[in-house]
Amino acid sequence: MIKAIVFDFNGVFANPREKQIMFNACSKLGRNKLLAEIKYYFYMPSLESGSIRDRQFWSKLLGKLSDAQYKKLVVNEFAKPFKTNEALYRLCKKLAKKFSLHLLSNSNALQAFAYKKQKLYAPFEKVFLSHETGFVKPNPSAFSDFLKKTWLKARECVFVDDKLLNVLVAKLFGFRGIQFRNDAQFEKELRETI
Repeated sequence: MIKAIVFDFNGVFANPREKQIMFNACSKLGRNKLLAEIKYYFYMPSLESGSIRDRQFWSKLLGKLSDAQYKKLVVNEFAKPFKTNEALYRLCKKLAKKFSLHLLSNSNALQAFAYKKQKLYAPFEKVFLSHETGFVKPNPSAFSDFLKKTWLKARECVFVDDKLLNVLVAKLFGFRGIQFRNDAQFEKELRETI
């Protein structure tokens, strides 16, 4: 019997801003976009695991930034309202009447602060963010940590993520898994799963 639905956040409820912020900052600072993007992929796991702080991450991508540049080019961009998947939020209100809803998401401190300030995590009973737990999906430790802290069994959970690899790892644990592509596809697969 399914007791919980465990969602990823980025790519499901909202789209992350980091890459767009990086490209915009590169344009304004005259930095090489390709080099910054390579560094983005190299350093993102460290940011998401909490191994490096946001300021370090952005300095590695963009080079030395003054406090004013960092605030204007990075911090202020996170303060702007995020466009969210409102249809999915409405569905969550219905699902919460029958299931416990949880969040298991790769994240970073600036992003999480902005999401929390805008109350984007409101539908979830428990929130597991990689930069706080130290476990980045698809690392199996992210899933085992979730199960240990919620006292749920994997077979009691549906895991929803836009990244196929994360869904496959969850399935190895015994979760029922759905790769989120769009609202209609998700709702159809969820009805078939629960």
